[in-house]
Amino acid sequence: MTQTNSSTSQHNGHESKAEVPKVPVLSLEEGYAYFEGKFVPMSEAKVSVATHALQYGTACFEGIRGYWNDAHQQLYLLKLREHYERMANSWNVLRMHPKETVDDLCRITVELVSKHGYRQDVYVRPITYKSARTIKLTLTSLEDAVAIYTFAMGNYVDIDAGLNVCTSSWRRANSNAMPVRAKV
Repeated sequence: MTQTNSSTSQHNGHESKAEVPKVPVLSLEEGYAYFEGKFVPMSEAKVSVATHALQYGTACFEGIRGYWNDAHQQLYLLKLREHYERMANSWNVLRMHPKETVDDLCRITVELVSKHGYRQDVYVRPITYKSARTIKLTLTSLEDAVAIYTFAMGNYVDIDAGLNVCTSSWRRANSNAMPVRAKV
């Protein structure tokens, strides 16, 4: 799923060539999503441009990897419950109250992954968002919704080729200024 492009960058006056992964593009013609309380074809999992989450960024997410074990013929989802517990903490920051519980989301995710019949590594993207169609600057008294989709991902980076890394010069925002502990 990940393809590479050659890229040239400069850092501290030194030029380096690196393989930059292309952004994965998902097909809307394949697979299923959990959307509006049920499993639907990916092509039907769409939100309105008037959705509060799109207008104001009122959504939180997780990224969950699943690893195929050929010897056991089993797909293992990495720390599924812990991811959803962390997402539930992010709900509190945005005053969200989705109808699905952490237990529900774990069960739904396993069922969604099973529907696809993957026999390779996968990525699961759950999103909880303010689904009301409104231009109202508030977090309360708005509907909340959960969407989950998956796709085959393979290796996110080619670790056999090595990694080019650096320490960021950006400082983390102060938690008194914004909710840095929530994935919003």
